[in-house]
Amino acid sequence: MSSTSCAASSSQLQLMLSLFFVSIIIPNVICVIGDENPLTAKAYALSYWEKHVTAGLPISNMLMEKASPLTSAQVAEYGKIVDDPKVLSERLPEFCAQANLMCFLNSADYQRTLSSAMVDDLEYQHYQSQYTSGSDNQWGPPPPGMFFREAMLKPGTLITMQDLTDKLPIRSFLPRPLVSKIPFASQKLSEIKNIFHAGDDISSMFKGALDLCELQAIDGETKQCVASIEDMIDFVTFVLGKNVVAQTVDNTAGSNSNVLLGNIKGINGGKLTNLVSCHQQLYPYLLYYCHSITNTRVYEVDILDPKTKFKINHGIAICHEDTASFSPHHPAFVALGTSPGKSEVCHWSSQNDFSWVIAD
Repeated sequence: MSSTSCAASSSQLQLMLSLFFVSIIIPNVICVIGDENPLTAKAYALSYWEKHVTAGLPISNMLMEKASPLTSAQVAEYGKIVDDPKVLSERLPEFCAQANLMCFLNSADYQRTLSSAMVDDLEYQHYQSQYTSGSDNQWGPPPPGMFFREAMLKPGTLITMQDLTDKLPIRSFLPRPLVSKIPFASQKLSEIKNIFHAGDDISSMFKGALDLCELQAIDGETKQCVASIEDMIDFVTFVLGKNVVAQTVDNTAGSNSNVLLGNIKGINGGKLTNLVSCHQQLYPYLLYYCHSITNTRVYEVDILDPKTKFKINHGIAICHEDTASFSPHHPAFVALGTSPGKSEVCHWSSQNDFSWVIAD
């Protein structure tokens, strides 16, 4: 049925969206709203965004692409199953396939993914998570182009760009009604391993994510791991308010090469601003580590091919202006030849990162 042939009232639409959380399916009320069936997780995510964010601000296309493919009927069915970890474990292959999850049913699959898709990302996440760490850097010099000075952000500058590629497997968020029922805590690691058929060699994946998510926030930081679109929206609006927008890189063009900087626009007029940065973690369902960062400047940058001068990418540059609390062993200082509090540190946002800012 087309959107023009659907004559549902506002109250009917609200009813249909609410069906996402229950097992009642009313015959003959399903219609298409725009491009989305109102009884899908993606449609509910859009409705949730419109309810909790300032009217007129667009939801990120990248965020919508990560919505669960499950229908309301499937959510209702699995909602009953997840209450019993044993039954969920028995139906894991089916659940993973329909929900677009990453479930390693044998260690060979896990080791293959870890070795081919994760090494660079683990190293990158280590650098990103150590901005305020007091521990010594044990990773050696950072890859070329990972860090740079703010003065380089000028049109016409030739700059080396690090690999922007996110090598983590493609997965989807789970709807909040499901993910809220699945154990997620270090003290429940054994239960989590049983649900996902994880042996000891795979359990390091779970432990790594849990350790990061349970790490105590530093002074002035707010952090949370989110596994649903609703949770991400709630966290971002809690920190920044309802007037928010996600800045994301368009693609990975320019990775591991010299690029030319084109037009540059400072977010919020180039003034110091607060930022919520969200980075993917390796886990069966899509999991993001989100944390607030103060005293930053964020820039939208046109990335050009040095030879043709054609635009090949839309980059997001993040500059940390206050580095006084950074570890003196931070790899950024190794790369830039500076020290804590003596200079700002800038880096690019990578593929599938969300850089949330207050909308201009």
